[in-house]
Amino acid sequence: MRTNEYLFALTTSWLMLSCSGDTSFLSSLAQDPAKVKDDVSIGGSVRDQTLDYLAGDAPNPDGLASLTDCDVAEQRGFIKTVTKNLVWDDNFRQPGKCTWENPHDGFLKGYRYQPKVLDIPNSRVVCRMNFKSEEKLQYDDAIILSINDKLLMWGNIVVDPLDLENGLYKYEWNKIKGASMKNSPTGCAFGSTECSVPRHDSPDLLKLAFNDEMNFKIMSEIERYGAEFNLRAFGDNDDDTDCTHKKLDLKIQYSYFVK
Repeated sequence: MRTNEYLFALTTSWLMLSCSGDTSFLSSLAQDPAKVKDDVSIGGSVRDQTLDYLAGDAPNPDGLASLTDCDVAEQRGFIKTVTKNLVWDDNFRQPGKCTWENPHDGFLKGYRYQPKVLDIPNSRVVCRMNFKSEEKLQYDDAIILSINDKLLMWGNIVVDPLDLENGLYKYEWNKIKGASMKNSPTGCAFGSTECSVPRHDSPDLLKLAFNDEMNFKIMSEIERYGAEFNLRAFGDNDDDTDCTHKKLDLKIQYSYFVK
């Protein structure tokens, strides 16, 4: 922080606090000027701009970051971008992958869950995230990719019976089991700016990207709960082939600032 900012904050705080006779906070400031960054508010936040720590002048009531914070971070050059990969191994048409509930041809009757955690340090606020498979994805019979049980994409499955939570479908097996898979759609979460999901048994690249509103919802998910991704595969009645998929090497690129 520049010297004149510190002196201005210190002087103003003295005028505000001297009326109550409480000067202990000012004593701590004298010992540690860095405290001004977080503890003094004068028509907004006085912050040390040499640090990758950023929040909007009007923080959210829930204490979480907002898209405004991301915009300000970008303007100040604090945004960084990293790329990570999550890999689900090839198990395509290997037998015995389903957990069954009354198998029946053409209906959603079996499932297999494969959770993987993307390690994002708690100090990072994720602003934007997009996804792309490194190789063509193929699955049998249906598939869902989710973050913290919130659906990002789905293939050959009807998701309308699922509840919406913060604008995202929330996975719940009991709400979709038994549904017909005949002519079922592929799709992505609301607000997708790129949505390329292979159809059943038709190998293709998976590509996902989202607008600012949906990125904010994903940002909030990660801040609250971390980033557990789950690739769920489903079947109807064929234990030799169902609930399987080709290798998914998912490239996840996200931009962030450090709070």
